[in-house]
Amino acid sequence: MRSEALPVGMREHARQDPDTPTLERLGGQAAGVALGKVGISRNQRVIGILILGAIALIIADAIAFSMWSSDARFSGMAMLLFNLDTERNIPTWFSTVLLAYLAIVAWDIVPRGAGKVTCVAYAALAGVFLFLSADESAQLHERFANLIEVDGTFAKARWVLLWLPVAGVVGMALALAMWRSSRRLVIGLAIGATIYLTGAVGVETINTYNRDVEARKLEAAGVGVGTTRKYDLSEDRYGAETWRYTLGTAAEEGLEMAGLITWCAVLLAARRRRVVDA
Repeated sequence: MRSEALPVGMREHARQDPDTPTLERLGGQAAGVALGKVGISRNQRVIGILILGAIALIIADAIAFSMWSSDARFSGMAMLLFNLDTERNIPTWFSTVLLAYLAIVAWDIVPRGAGKVTCVAYAALAGVFLFLSADESAQLHERFANLIEVDGTFAKARWVLLWLPVAGVVGMALALAMWRSSRRLVIGLAIGATIYLTGAVGVETINTYNRDVEARKLEAAGVGVGTTRKYDLSEDRYGAETWRYTLGTAAEEGLEMAGLITWCAVLLAARRRRVVDA
């Protein structure tokens, strides 16, 4: 019953005693029990929203390319906003913000009483996510990769040759430093990294090869570089305007976003365990 409906003396007691079973407190407890039965936590809601966001971006990319292929009105704007294969658009913003958030969470989950090496490892993990966030928005991996000359399949994905060994060394060092403090966290991060790299390295390599094949077909047909339509003057789309390449890019970026969401789930679970243990 409401505390206002009680006699004056009992009402004062209800205000002073936090254990008094007023209607508001009982209602809150009932809501908590209901949510517990449903099993939906705040972390699960966050992950669910991220999954829906990733799916929406992949669908938007397919719709934008369909508009572009049929030369529909506003198709150029749609490609600029939603094309997964270019930068400085909504998919890039999604990954940039998510990676920055992962850096914050990683900084916040240092185990209590951890040693100096472990603290440095968690700080380095946060730094890695922050670097990936900056890289996603500023294309650092591609800018540095331009320093090396490579022909063939890796000509448009030369960053793989430069950054994959670096990522392997850094990842192994972090795993060794964090293994004792949280094996579950290390395993989860490794799973996320496997999913992410499957898209960023494996699928991108295959997709780049398919683009080269299409470019050779265009060249054989007399369609030269720079003659295909552009929706972004800074982007060379030669050999990339096919459904095969578009779907390959969707698979690549979808796996990358799945890796990011996996990392997010792992880090949020680690933060929850840290709060519970405290």
